Amino acid sequence: MGFRLAMTIAGTTIGAGFASGREIWEFFAVYGGDGIQGIALFAGLFTLCCYWLLVISWQAQGSSYVDVLSRFLPPRMVRVYDGLMLVYLFSLTVVMFAASGAVFQSHSRPFTAGVLLMATVVFGGLLYNVQGLLIINSWVTPLLVLMLAAVSMNAIVDDPTGGERFGGEGTPMPTMAETPVIGGQPPYGVWASAIVYTAFNLLPMVGVLSTAAQTCARPRQLLLGSGLGGLLLGMLAALVFGALRRLPQEAGAHQEILLFDLVAALPFRIDGLVSLILWLAIFTTALSSMYGLTARLSALTAVPYSLVVGGLVFLIVPCSYFGFATLVKILYPIYGIASLFFVGCLLLYPLQETGRRDASTPPARW
Repeated sequence: MGFRLAMTIAGTTIGAGFASGREIWEFFAVYGGDGIQGIALFAGLFTLCCYWLLVISWQAQGSSYVDVLSRFLPPRMVRVYDGLMLVYLFSLTVVMFAASGAVFQSHSRPFTAGVLLMATVVFGGLLYNVQGLLIINSWVTPLLVLMLAAVSMNAIVDDPTGGERFGGEGTPMPTMAETPVIGGQPPYGVWASAIVYTAFNLLPMVGVLSTAAQTCARPRQLLLGSGLGGLLLGMLAALVFGALRRLPQEAGAHQEILLFDLVAALPFRIDGLVSLILWLAIFTTALSSMYGLTARLSALTAVPYSLVVGGLVFLIVPCSYFGFATLVKILYPIYGIASLFFVGCLLLYPLQETGRRDASTPPARW
């Protein structure tokens, strides 16, 4: 179960932005060599936050993420973040459906076909509730990680300059001050960028982990799941970061999907494989965000789980036609900033629990 938790954490985080290289570029690669420090900070903070989310969820044994939020957020903020979570999970699912359509469009296929395929597989996967989510992630995420790692390693090994071609061969990678601002990029240093990136990725984890933690028989599985998931994400982000540093500066300023640039130098065409990587990343994120939203709405309205799944799919499909790029540009920065207070309260949870009878770790044998 610890392995399934780790794969779910990684699969939820590796969305279209991560797999395409765009998020790693904007949050870390633009800072040059210092970006690796930001990745290390992100991996550590993300692992710690996921662990405490799992511990709190394991203790709360609630039916939705609201029971988890109420353990570490002030009472008034629980309602605020409950509403924010509903809007965030809904919009994130819409973005992933739109991203699936965009992948199909890039291969001269109908946008609608991509959206409907995503709707079908997400609906089928969620009919099996949280067990379906965990099983699917345990199979899909390792494949996704292996493919991303292979593409990144190929780019690193095939570049004899050791990552010194940023802006031209023999030209050192520019500092943040010399790098043109990319849309949505935090301009306040790599450490702050890492914290914002951690906060942005934690919100969709709440809905999934609040239920997934209850499938664990022993608390040690919580530690294994969060530790392995965070380590895997940190190592993969470092590999993608190393590969992106081999790209010229203008690639990040003008290309939407940097993953295509990483494979352009290969002696054979693997456009289909790259598209599969992106689509799998989109699928795992859509599945996780949709599950968190469905579980909460089912508990809130007392409507049967399967009916909520169907109703949401029916509502999300038309919303996806706003377009992938437009939705990302508007929504992602808002949620990143809004999540900072949430992360701060979560990190302070162990201090809040010190001296209380309800200890900060579950009262069970490890």
